[in-house]
Amino acid sequence: MNHQQILSENAPFDWREAGKVLGASTKQILFAMAKARGANNTRAAKASGYGGGDAHLAKVGYRVNRGDKVQALLKWAEEAGGGFGDAPCEGDELKQILARHARSDDAGASIRAVEALHRLKQREDELASAEDDLIDPKAMLDKIAKVNPTYALLLAEHHQVQWDHEGSKALDRCSHCGQLIAPKPNGTGGHQVAATAQR
Repeated sequence: MNHQQILSENAPFDWREAGKVLGASTKQILFAMAKARGANNTRAAKASGYGGGDAHLAKVGYRVNRGDKVQALLKWAEEAGGGFGDAPCEGDELKQILARHARSDDAGASIRAVEALHRLKQREDELASAEDDLIDPKAMLDKIAKVNPTYALLLAEHHQVQWDHEGSKALDRCSHCGQLIAPKPNGTGGHQVAATAQR
C-alpha cells in the first residue's frame, strides 16, 4: 500500500485535510498516523518513509515526534476520535496553531483553519451543553421530596449529599438503631423506622 492509499483510508478523521490545515508534510502526516496507531518513534519514522538503520530512524523519529505539527495532528486526531495519540499538545495550543494558519496568506489553508476552529468550537459547545444537562443532585432530591420526603432524605444520607429540606424536621434518629425515623401516620404515637434506601 503506497502513501496516497494510506492517506485516503476511510477513517473518522481526515488526516490529509488536517495536515493541509496545519501545513504538515506527507511524512509528518504519515508519522502522526503511525503514532496514533501505537507505533514507537522508530517504526513511525520507517512507516512514514524515512530511511536509514534503526539507530538513525530512532533519532529521526524522536525529532519528528517532538515537532509542533505532529503534536498538533495527534491532539486534533485524538479530539476528533481519529486515533489514540498520547500527545502532550493541549487544546488551547492547537487553537493557537490553527489561529496562526487562519491568518495565513494562503487562502486555502486559511479557510480550512477557520473551518477547523469552528468545528472545535462546536464540539466544545456540545460538551458544555452535555455537562449542563447533568441534573444537580440537590435539585433531584427536591423533586423526589415532593413525592416522598422520607425517601429523599434517605437518598441524601446514603449518597452523603448535604441537603436541607423542610421534611427533615419531621424525621429523627432512633436511639436504639440510629436509623432515620418518621412519625407514624394517623398520629398513633411511637415511630416507624423509615425504609432503607436501596443501594
